[in-house]
Amino acid sequence: MSKAESNFVTSCIVAGVCGLTVAGVLNVRPLMQNWIAEFNKPQSLPISGEVDIKGKIFDLEVARTPEEKAKGLMFREWLPGDQGMLFVYDPPEQASFWMKNTLIPLDMIFTKNSKVIYTVENAQPCKSTPCTTFAPPAPVDGVIELNAGWLKKLGLKVGDKVIVSEYGEFDISTSGM
Repeated sequence: MSKAESNFVTSCIVAGVCGLTVAGVLNVRPLMQNWIAEFNKPQSLPISGEVDIKGKIFDLEVARTPEEKAKGLMFREWLPGDQGMLFVYDPPEQASFWMKNTLIPLDMIFTKNSKVIYTVENAQPCKSTPCTTFAPPAPVDGVIELNAGWLKKLGLKVGDKVIVSEYGEFDISTSGM
């Protein structure tokens, strides 16, 4: 999950709720309790893409919106072995990720134009703040999160090619990823 996007979504919600409180328009406590309860639930996006990494195919949930990217795999207690999550950045941007509220260890693959530009192997859940931030040296057009251990098992390294395809109306395989 993207630290910047998580902070952005949280700031917008808090700022909006605070504004309503100052105006005396509504009682914020129930609204915040409902929001916190919803935020703490894991998201499950439909499988809408796949990635080929050295001949191994992984099905991907695809996070496109700031809200989907902010939540990522937070609060998930498990991830099937042949699945992962793709975070799409169009246009490419400098992304940074952390493991706050993530319950499972993950490998992260940062890509640009179908090439691996940065990897994080076996990122562990963050149990106390501040959390470690993982950021590549350059803007990316995609980040793939998989269960920890796949990078080592597949021998994936910077410079390797990954082939990402999305199903349906979005097809990032033709946009240079």
